[in-house]
Amino acid sequence: MDELVEKLGLSRCPKLLRLALTHPSAVGKGAARILTSNQRLEFMGDAILGGIIALHLYRNLPGLNEGELTLCKISIVRKESLAAAAKRLDLGKYLILGEHEEAAGGRARDSILADTLEAIIAAIYLSQGQKAATETVIKVLSAEIAAAAKKPLSLASTKNLLQEKTQALGMGTPVYHTEQTSGDTFPRSFRAQVLLGEQAMGEGNGTSKKMAEAEAAAAALLTLSSSPLKPVE
Repeated sequence: MDELVEKLGLSRCPKLLRLALTHPSAVGKGAARILTSNQRLEFMGDAILGGIIALHLYRNLPGLNEGELTLCKISIVRKESLAAAAKRLDLGKYLILGEHEEAAGGRARDSILADTLEAIIAAIYLSQGQKAATETVIKVLSAEIAAAAKKPLSLASTKNLLQEKTQALGMGTPVYHTEQTSGDTFPRSFRAQVLLGEQAMGEGNGTSKKMAEAEAAAAALLTLSSSPLKPVE
């Protein structure tokens, strides 16, 4: 545990660190599973991480607009980025797993590593405050922050990112309704709306169906980043 604390750049061990490392597979069922695993910390860590990264990008990338900042943020906090940072910390070595998850290779599973890193961020925030959490996030995700600032995600990638996000949240697959709005004139224009169930998530316009849908997906990602929707029943 002391080794991990040093890797995180902390002066002392967070009180909740052991809980943050405890995967649900290692504990009981029902209420015990919720209260004695890292699930609640992961929930909080996701929000804390998003806020820290949003503030950092706002302060350090003044030339980017809201949409561009959103794409940078998504690039940094997505599962693959968090898992890559967790692997640099050798976080899998410290996980507390159940026998089944251990046998299934859980120590190397991206989703588990990403969730655990979020839980650790929450543990630091709760035990040592916002300053310590911010310093740790910037240190641990420095490579991802630099990469996003140098080469932000393209608008064309937003549809894949949106589907990844909604499925990870248990919200299903986004559906696009797209129509041509310019008749037969050139350049043509299209309007797209992306829906999740019956709920509209975002709209976009473009000179092609693909561009309009990409803009709609970007708008939906912005919506999700500010006010997450409820899972589809």
